[in-house]
Amino acid sequence: MTDLYHLTIHTGQKRVSLRQEVEDASIETVGTWIKRGKEKNDLFPGYEFTYEPTGANLVSHLHHNGQRVQSLVIGVDDEAQQLVKKMATALAPYWHAENLPLPFCAVFFDADIDHSKTEDKLWMGDYERVVAWTWIEKRAEIGGRP
Repeated sequence: MTDLYHLTIHTGQKRVSLRQEVEDASIETVGTWIKRGKEKNDLFPGYEFTYEPTGANLVSHLHHNGQRVQSLVIGVDDEAQQLVKKMATALAPYWHAENLPLPFCAVFFDADIDHSKTEDKLWMGDYERVVAWTWIEKRAEIGGRP
């Protein structure tokens, strides 16, 4: 597998994320975070990351100073389509539900957040790719169904 469909629901921005965009060391690090289910560290002060395996798929939330700013659905099987639709109902009800090509990373920003004040948001796209590729490659080892 060499590419990942990457969609930001609120902006409609789409891209293909290639595996070679992600360092192996990053996958190892984030793999330990996902296995623990939660991460808070000095590398990202004020941020907390949570991870919820759902069968073969993953739902992850990013909080900044205690407030959710972003949610991800990493989809590797057809059950992920329902996860995206459920999250869209809550966070992006205007989105026309489309079936996303597998594997995918669907990104939702919390509707109540003023994105212009979210600090350090430039790294979020890279983080999304790392979480997605980590899950795709290591899910059987870190809590997901193969």
